[in-house]
Order: sequence, then C-alpha cells, then structure tokens
Amino acid sequence: LPCMPQPTQTQQAHPAHQEPLEIRQTPRGRAVFAPHPYKKNQLIESAPVILGDSHWNDLPDWIGHYVYDWQAIGGQHATVAIALAHGSLFNSSTNANMSFRAAPTNDAIHYHAARDIQQGEELTINYSSLQGEPTSTDNSWFKDRGIPYTQ
Repeated sequence: LPCMPQPTQTQQAHPAHQEPLEIRQTPRGRAVFAPHPYKKNQLIESAPVILGDSHWNDLPDWIGHYVYDWQAIGGQHATVAIALAHGSLFNSSTNANMSFRAAPTNDAIHYHAARDIQQGEELTINYSSLQGEPTSTDNSWFKDRGIPYTQ
C-alpha cells in the first residue's frame, strides 16, 4: 500500500482534547451539532474534498445537491468539490453560524465560526452565499434546483 501523508496541523480541526462534532436526526434530516462552544473565527472543521470538472447541473441529483462551487469559494484547477468528513452534512441557513472557504493548497474546505457558537447548537452554512459567507438575502441555491426550502 502507498504511504499516506500524515495530516498537517492546519488539517486538524479537532485537537485530541476536543470532542468530535455530533450528528443527530432532526425534522430536516441529519444535522451537525457543536459538542462544545466555539469562539468567533475558530476553525471548526477542515474537510478534505474530491475535486471534479463537472457542472452541478450535469450531475445526478443525489450528488449534485452535495457539491460546492470550488472556484467561487477560492479553489483552483477544478469546478466542483465534494466535501468529505462533515462538510456535506451541514444544513443551510440564510443566517448561518459558520463561513467556509477553499483551502486549495491541501484540497480541503475550512469551516470557521462566523460568531460565537454555543454547545449543542446546530452548525449551519449558507448554501446561497456564493463565496461561503454566513448570510444572504435569498435562497437561490434551493430555487435554482427546484427544492422547497424550510429553515
């Protein structure tokens, strides 16, 4: 087997003394929750990604609903990214508590607290924000895909 590189410190979103993120069932489906408080700008997750050159419209719905616009969030050399770890499980909110950006040097998406987050709070991102910002004034991501939106 090929030797796998060890994760760097920037990839370690959860130091050994912190609990991993929690996944729970909610009325909207699976959701990710904070196991402890996070301070504004604190790194919450560094999710590795699988990169591709398709447009989300060209992908089957079961996968097209989970891809990120890699170039819009700062990535290079690909058009879409599928986030691994918890990155494809975060629900959307137009007033999300996390922001996200591509980390193209290590093919990952970094999720940071956009404000202080309390223990037990659902961790959310804004699907309709083109550049990973936590707020937007519409739900265009859902409208573009013909998906009813409930927050």
